[in-house]
Amino acid sequence: LMQIFKLNQSHYQNFQQPSEGAMQRTNIADLLRAVVSDLQNPASAKQLKVACEIERIESAPVQNGEIIGDPWLLTLTIYNLLDNAIRYSKPNAETIEVDLSFSRDNWILVIRDHGAGISTVDLEAIRSEDLSANPENQRINGIDFVKYALRLHHGNLDVQSRLGEGTTVTLTVPI
Repeated sequence: LMQIFKLNQSHYQNFQQPSEGAMQRTNIADLLRAVVSDLQNPASAKQLKVACEIERIESAPVQNGEIIGDPWLLTLTIYNLLDNAIRYSKPNAETIEVDLSFSRDNWILVIRDHGAGISTVDLEAIRSEDLSANPENQRINGIDFVKYALRLHHGNLDVQSRLGEGTTVTLTVPI
């Protein structure tokens, strides 16, 4: 999984070809559980707990977590965001909260950490519509990858953060 973050710019341009985004029936709840499980060791190494909750909403058409999406891109997206939450949390910090819920039209993933937070300058860059803040950059920025995957899924990214208090990342994606 980490190899995706080590690709150079030319490969990234090939990655964005229209054939990308092999949409199929996939279970977002199962993908989330697998990523949380995969990242338990890095979290434990920092004495962090990751709490994962999946909320079923009766009026939602999706009760079992099955959506249409690219399972590979969604897995890497969730992995990237949860890995960042673990990486930027202090050892023995409060529990990292991962919540998946379903509304009538969307699935919503919220990852909340109590880590270092993000500066207002960096937050502005994250909220920017540009895929890369620096076109000369030869590396894929993890948040650029998340934006790319969400764009293919017609989803939205919201990032709220305060320095020293932590970050909350919310993905809202149509079912």
